[in-house]
Amino acid sequence: MKIFKKQNLVLIGVFCLVLVGLGLVFGAKPVSNLITLPILSESQQTLYTNQKYNYSLKFPENWFIKHFGESQETAGTIVLVTNQADLTAGDGGPPRGAKVQIFVQDLGELHEVDSSFPQINFVDDWIDWERLNQQGFDSEAQGEPKDETMTIAKQQAIKTTYSQPMYPEDMGKSIRVTVLSPDKKYIFQIQYVATEPDFSEQESNFENILSSFKFTN
Repeated sequence: MKIFKKQNLVLIGVFCLVLVGLGLVFGAKPVSNLITLPILSESQQTLYTNQKYNYSLKFPENWFIKHFGESQETAGTIVLVTNQADLTAGDGGPPRGAKVQIFVQDLGELHEVDSSFPQINFVDDWIDWERLNQQGFDSEAQGEPKDETMTIAKQQAIKTTYSQPMYPEDMGKSIRVTVLSPDKKYIFQIQYVATEPDFSEQESNFENILSSFKFTN
């Protein structure tokens, strides 16, 4: 009986070796080739919290932040950049590195300005209205957008990539993520813009910023 068990073990071992060999022959990829996002430690990240629009996110400590509004903590628009020169640059010209822009749109204000503005109950409602009214979108200049559904801060979001730059002055590749706040008061648009090779080199940092985004109310 012991001899039989040993023979079985030997046969199983040989069978496993054959499977490994077949994997190598037919191009099976080893686990070491799997792509994973780099995980930044807390000491390598800076926490940003917006007290007016009730959200927070983390960005790499060697990035820089610029705000548009009364203060950094209540700004409706903030810009995160990899190159400090972009903090004082004008709107024209390509980014010198990579940049992430966070825009917040108050839906109540839009209703006050235009009574015909539709009720936004889902992020798709905003995307449809935006494209119908050509808000920040030009199909001829940018090409047809590619939409993907994703989840950010436990909310459904739309990730849009364009075959051409989102805006002529950006002169770079663009990704925009749109999400509706849980209370349906605000639309958040998180836009990543960069030229190569910065776009590819910094994309994982953009993904980490997205994963850190949270609503705080």
